[in-house]
Amino acid sequence: METVHDFKFPLCEEAQDLEGLRLSPQLAHLFGAFRSAPYAAAPERADELRRIVERTGMCMRLDPRAEDWKFEAIPNLGRRIFIGNRTLERLWAYCYGYTTIFSEIQKAGAADPKAMHNKEEYLLAFYAINWANQLEREHVELPWPDALPSPLMTGDLEHIHSANEIFLITAGRIMLHEIAHVVFADAGTDSEDPKEEEFRADEWADWWMLARWTDYGTDERIYIKRCLGIAIAHAPALILGFMPQRTSPTHPPPIYRVLRFIERMGTSSPLTRRPKNLPATFLWMILLKVLVDNKVLDKEPDLPASYRDAFMQYARYFEKARDAEL
Repeated sequence: METVHDFKFPLCEEAQDLEGLRLSPQLAHLFGAFRSAPYAAAPERADELRRIVERTGMCMRLDPRAEDWKFEAIPNLGRRIFIGNRTLERLWAYCYGYTTIFSEIQKAGAADPKAMHNKEEYLLAFYAINWANQLEREHVELPWPDALPSPLMTGDLEHIHSANEIFLITAGRIMLHEIAHVVFADAGTDSEDPKEEEFRADEWADWWMLARWTDYGTDERIYIKRCLGIAIAHAPALILGFMPQRTSPTHPPPIYRVLRFIERMGTSSPLTRRPKNLPATFLWMILLKVLVDNKVLDKEPDLPASYRDAFMQYARYFEKARDAEL
């Protein structure tokens, strides 16, 4: 019997030679699961998605030469979705790093490394995130560092299995965003404003994952896991997009895309400590680190009345910092 993991997103004709794709050995064994990720992000809609993919004729093409963070749909070029090889590696490193840090803080109830149950892996997670933040071309060309954990190390490190799962659901959400661009173009409903198009693609992808999640199961953890995948999909742009030199003429400031997601989720006050707030808490943690690292804040502020209020406040910090540098 066919399962959702048997569904594979098509490779473009010129990208059929898997050896020629030059994937790192560390990530190559996850590539089959990655091709299934858009379908597995919402298994209850896998058949529907497969029909859309087949009707539009879209395909994916890996780009081993990509210099930057690259997930890009080009509908007028054979409905291709381009993905940078190193982008997938960096995405996995982000997923490992933040999954580990968040899990360890939850267990210890503090961010002090001395209080962590697994101090070695907690510190290793920060190395993974710093590696994922690489921006220079010479860094992008370097092979997977020996010190960086690997998706293959499930028997050696506590958080690898969870990181692999989060990587796949996050990759599925990012792919759904790119699929949305092709869907809009195929229907002739794409927007003339590229920034508005990004908001629309975010909304389409989130709706795809969340609108019918109870058809798959009623356990709230399913919803939370999907929302966490959506949240992590925003993390790289939130981190890298703070830098003024990376202002995009086609993409809105990432913090406003996060705000739209927070509003769609309908989260409440952080003081309630509801499990449903976990993805918002995760993004708040990332944003605080970005603001502290960039000297916009010198310490973590008090808990806000609501997550929406918090992100609105930090949006102003974000824009103020950018304006000062431009």
